[in-house]
Amino acid sequence: MDDIKKTSTDVHEYLTRIPLENWAVHAFDNTCKTDHNTNNVVEAFNGWMNKYRALPMLTMMERVRRKFMKRIRDRYENALSWESKIPPIVIRML
Repeated sequence: MDDIKKTSTDVHEYLTRIPLENWAVHAFDNTCKTDHNTNNVVEAFNGWMNKYRALPMLTMMERVRRKFMKRIRDRYENALSWESKIPPIVIRML
């Protein structure tokens, strides 16, 4: 906070008006809210993000946005080839 205050008193004042638990990692509540285990999802996402971590924040976020958009588009195009509205994997299970 001292570094922020040296850089911009306006930003420092703005942040002091916001409760710490809303923006400061050290104040986040780390109590588990669900018994659902998401470790595999988190590990997969972290592995997916590794090549972007060293980038500046905005560049990283733009690369992630583009990757998500490409993934959504690829899935959409794949779905256009389905013979019915039911996904093929569901039809196979039936």
